[in-house]
Amino acid sequence: MAKKSKADMSCARVKKYTSSDVSKAERHNERKNETYENMNVIAERIPYNVHFKEPTSPTYMEQLKQMEQDGKVSLRGLRKDATLFNEIVIDVNTMYFERNGGYEYAKQFYEEAFHFIEEKFGADNVISAVMHADERLVEPNIDNMLKVTNDGRKLALDQRMIDPMLPDDPESKVNTCIDNVHRIWEEHADTKAAQLIFCDLSTPKNDGSFNVYDDIREKLIRRGVPAEQIRFIHEATTDVQKKELFAKVRSGEVRILLGSTQKMGAGTNVQDKLVALHNLDCPWRPSDVGRILRTFKIKKNVEVTDNGKDNF
Repeated sequence: MAKKSKADMSCARVKKYTSSDVSKAERHNERKNETYENMNVIAERIPYNVHFKEPTSPTYMEQLKQMEQDGKVSLRGLRKDATLFNEIVIDVNTMYFERNGGYEYAKQFYEEAFHFIEEKFGADNVISAVMHADERLVEPNIDNMLKVTNDGRKLALDQRMIDPMLPDDPESKVNTCIDNVHRIWEEHADTKAAQLIFCDLSTPKNDGSFNVYDDIREKLIRRGVPAEQIRFIHEATTDVQKKELFAKVRSGEVRILLGSTQKMGAGTNVQDKLVALHNLDCPWRPSDVGRILRTFKIKKNVEVTDNGKDNF
């Protein structure tokens, strides 16, 4: 009998969680964190994850309490450290999926696994089921569809993200954005109107290496924009600092604010003087685009631009 290859083997393991430690697992499973210490999680790949079943409540604990109210479960008499959640993790060797159809086959495999779990433990008892396709499946130097796609997005933004030694293309997405930002800054000097610039692929590193944020700020300063009017959302590391920064944008003291989708998305209350929003690398989800549009009722002349180039 031939020995079975390790590539054809899978491993199912169970993790147990109490009310006090389930939130950490939830943030990881539902990808609610802004950053991940686990180097195997590639943030750019998160949109490839597949939810076969999404939680119907904001948190796992809230959904469990709702299930109790609906009479589906009972938590009465349980100790505070009682196990409330069992997480079933199914690990499969990447080579198995690569040989049998790749990403589409992986989705089929995990969907069948999800239905098996539903039948085994009851559909109502399954709160969430997700396939994580954002974890590093192959060595980063080996070409694969996700790597090629990510490199394409970087190249569409600025070729120096692929190789810092490449020339600065005057017609790049970044330089087109700088032209637009500077034009609008001059046109609205009398009202001190503000602008937002969203960029996810090249955030500031503070290590001297090339990044889009520093490149934009340096070029705008050379064109005459005061340095104090240009800020990065990353500079505000606490809620108090964010409130102070947002207040400066609303007052016109800060007129150009750069940030990522995660750090400058929901809760960014700066729309009072906003006249333009620039998306340098369009996010994956439509819900993350056009945050300034809700102010149309009080602002008619709002400009939203993708800076004239596709992502790929």
